Amino acid sequence: MYKQRGIVPIICDELFKEIASNTKDNKRFEVTFSMLEIYNEQVRDLLAKDNPKGGLTVRQNAKLGMFYVEGLKNTPVGSYQEIEKRMEQGSERADSTGATGDRLKEGANINRSLSALGNVISVYEFLMT
Repeated sequence: MYKQRGIVPIICDELFKEIASNTKDNKRFEVTFSMLEIYNEQVRDLLAKDNPKGGLTVRQNAKLGMFYVEGLKNTPVGSYQEIEKRMEQGSERADSTGATGDRLKEGANINRSLSALGNVISVYEFLMT
């Protein structure tokens, strides 16, 4: 069932299955998705149409001990299929960076890895609360 699937799709599928099966006590869940690109030392929001010149700012919340990207758009999602759809729309914007060929592939792989890491961290934080 999970052959050839990465950890992010597996975790997201399991997360939404758990949410669907957890209807006791009138619990309400909200899952949001964000996607960013780090290219030429600038952070861009791939869900936003316009990004500020110089990129978005990465900040640290010292009290919570975590990093966040100031102004990064979060979009509510109800399934992993919605996440996949958003990721496809973010990948369509890759041509705006001017990267082509091997550099584009390298950037896409790096972004996919960072996005996967961010998703795993977010899911872990969600599960620990």
